[in-house]
Amino acid sequence: NRIAELTKKTRDESFIEKLPNGKLVNVTPAIFALGGATLEIEFNHLCQKLMRGLGIVAIENQARI
Repeated sequence: NRIAELTKKTRDESFIEKLPNGKLVNVTPAIFALGGATLEIEFNHLCQKLMRGLGIVAIENQARI
């Protein structure tokens, strides 16, 4: 529950709905997601879809690092 509360708080504080030029972006640059190299492709795919749904743009997989 604490993780969900902190995620919501951080997302609400850093959420960017529109750029200064008026372009709609709906992102939050304050949260980073890192997937694991030992996890299945399906899990990483679902994790990425969840993070994109939350507006997180910094998503990386350990296999690429």
